[in-house]
Amino acid sequence: MRFKSVYCLPIVVLGLMVLTVSCAREAETDGAMYVDEVFGNGQKDITQVIAKVGDLEITQKDFDLRFAELSDKDKRHFSGEAGHRDFLEEMVADAILYREAMDAKLYLDPDVAQRLIALKRLAMVAACKNLIISENIEPTKAEIRQHYEDNKEKYVVQGKVRARHIETATREKAQAAYDKIMSGEGRESLFNYVAGDMSENKKTAKDGGHIGWFNRGGVVPYVSDGPEFSNLVYDWEIGLHEPVKIGDRWHVIEILERIPDRQKTINEAHETILQELRPILQKEKTRDLVAQRKKDLNVQLLGEYTPGGGRTPKELYKLGLMAKTFSKQEQYLLQLADDFPESDYAPKALFMLANAFMDNYSDKRNARINLYRLITDYPDCDLYDDAKYMMDNLNKAEFVNPQTIEELRGE
Repeated sequence: MRFKSVYCLPIVVLGLMVLTVSCAREAETDGAMYVDEVFGNGQKDITQVIAKVGDLEITQKDFDLRFAELSDKDKRHFSGEAGHRDFLEEMVADAILYREAMDAKLYLDPDVAQRLIALKRLAMVAACKNLIISENIEPTKAEIRQHYEDNKEKYVVQGKVRARHIETATREKAQAAYDKIMSGEGRESLFNYVAGDMSENKKTAKDGGHIGWFNRGGVVPYVSDGPEFSNLVYDWEIGLHEPVKIGDRWHVIEILERIPDRQKTINEAHETILQELRPILQKEKTRDLVAQRKKDLNVQLLGEYTPGGGRTPKELYKLGLMAKTFSKQEQYLLQLADDFPESDYAPKALFMLANAFMDNYSDKRNARINLYRLITDYPDCDLYDDAKYMMDNLNKAEFVNPQTIEELRGE
């Protein structure tokens, strides 16, 4: 949106006018006060003007950028020629209300000012993470391999089973169907015949009782209580089985074929790993940047917010040991390691954190992060060898997470 004439706001308001992406300065001219941007992205705009609201101009670029902000549902709602016109009317209404708010100087209201400042902060922090911290943030081959090894159990191609069934309302009918199949010859064709003749599930009966492939806990087409059905029979041996009740129906089931679970290769899991690693790497890079800037800027927490919250390293360590929840344990131990890095308790806190991540979530990545920090920052501490041993053995199947340092050392 463009204004034919631009007026200015006080410099104190400059930081508040985030949503307008404007210079937002004020001057009084015939009692009027406007801002130069409401829509758009602050860049030069030479596209066609498609609406005027007094001195304001809405351009095609304004329309396109604003439309792009909509959810998929709203985009469908405003699709087509008529929908686009309705959307332009919405933009006109927004422009009028925006102008009313500016004329009333609502940006000087404390609640409005707080909201604008909050929106600016959120927008700039998000921009820093996405445009600075995340620039060229791609995991290395080593990081991808490590993440794969740490989370192998997640990367599995689920197995499946193929079966057929005969469904009846009573045990007697199901038993009669089972006995008929067992007493005859040529069971392949006989099962099809009995299913077509005796099964009360008309959808599957016309296909000889075949219900196709299904996985554990999955839905079975045309079979009521499908998840219960698949959970129950998934591990059955191949072959015909005696009648079983599932839900309120009886079934004679024959397992025909099974494809077992299969471990995905690292190439098959590659895209999933990237989706999981990128936000983790962003978080780690953000943490490192903040930690470095704290040192550069000589950040100080004062009063009740002094390092440790007024507690000594020993007190924080004790609170970490006694914490009843993992979140509290993490809070105290991380505060100790961050606020008192020179303390003898800092490497102990990192070692405890690594074990806590394994005990509570089997989280090898965060365990490794804390062990690496211990190994890197405290090479002369008593726990160095223990941390190195634990980090080197995290991925071994026979490795059991130690409950005490003595247990780790085999004492």
